Amino acid sequence: MSRCRAAIAAVLAALLAAAAPPSAVEEAPAAQGPVTTLERGLWLYLDMREAELRASRFLVRDAALNAYVRALLCRTVGEARCAPLRIYIVRNAGFNASAAPNGMIELWTGLLLRTESEAELMAVLGHELGHFEARHTLRLAREARRTSDAALWVQAAGLPGSGYALYGLMGHLPAFSRDQEREADRRGFEDLAAAGFRSLAAAELWERMLAEADARAAARGTPARPEARADFLDDHPAVAERAQSLRAAARVRPGGGEDGRESYRRALAPWRDRLLADQIARHDRGGSDYLIGRMAAVEGWTAPLLEARGDVYRGDAAAEHQARALRFYRAAIDTGAARPEAWRGLGLAALRIGRTAEAAAALRAYLRQRPDAPDAALLASLIGDAP
Repeated sequence: MSRCRAAIAAVLAALLAAAAPPSAVEEAPAAQGPVTTLERGLWLYLDMREAELRASRFLVRDAALNAYVRALLCRTVGEARCAPLRIYIVRNAGFNASAAPNGMIELWTGLLLRTESEAELMAVLGHELGHFEARHTLRLAREARRTSDAALWVQAAGLPGSGYALYGLMGHLPAFSRDQEREADRRGFEDLAAAGFRSLAAAELWERMLAEADARAAARGTPARPEARADFLDDHPAVAERAQSLRAAARVRPGGGEDGRESYRRALAPWRDRLLADQIARHDRGGSDYLIGRMAAVEGWTAPLLEARGDVYRGDAAAEHQARALRFYRAAIDTGAARPEAWRGLGLAALRIGRTAEAAAALRAYLRQRPDAPDAALLASLIGDAP
């Protein structure tokens, strides 16, 4: 371990002394490996980060889903541009995607939950590909080397637990500039339109992210914006401005009429319940309710969506929200297609507001359907049915 740390320290320390000409980073092709000393140090860090990601318990290893997302990108931009890229889907309910200069793309499942079509997912992937091909991160790293931030490269290698220091190192780089974000947007938009997708999808995705942020703020009683402080949006300034610019670009170049909405829904169907549960577990009542409402606008108020909405409101301790949860669970049960968990949710919400008779009836109905439930003994004890 100490020998490995010493090797890392030696490579990273050399970054301060690197004297690559200013044009070296910009002129190297995006798919090319590390050339300068700075790049070699950055690649060392990224290789470590990628190894951690491959071993992570949060990595989604579903072969079909991974193949689908990669095929969408490669079909849109061509195999040659797709070849240097490796996509990792990570189980995280936030909305985020990032591309590293070594070709590693990280895509969070919260983004997959929020995108509604292949066109919208491709708008995000194209944006990240734009950052990769324009070598924006390398430009930022080179700039950081010229400032006091460059000392972090050496410090990270010398500290105990250097793996953790290296993990956070990228966070010390400056955020992409407005011009870099606009360039990535432009590149992604051009790919979207050239592939025959409906190019307005890019603007619509960002407009919905702003609407979700407004719904979240309203539920929390906080000001709506500035600029939708949540995950991906923190690092992407002027979201409203970007949405407007993309909408204006779509008027000039509308692309084709293809969205890929149905094929996207089919690909995500095996995962949607799990991803929606991840979102509900964030206790983001406004954002979750907004997302469920979007789904219902497409497919109607199905039993799973009504049950999910009940789960959202049951997660809020206020009596008024427990009462709303009861209404949603009852509506789910009334469809005749509810899962047993709808009775469980109904019973727990009823217990919270003192409706003990209704709670007991609902929980008994649940236990009849799920006698082997992990929490069966606990639920039985709550209604006095424990042996």
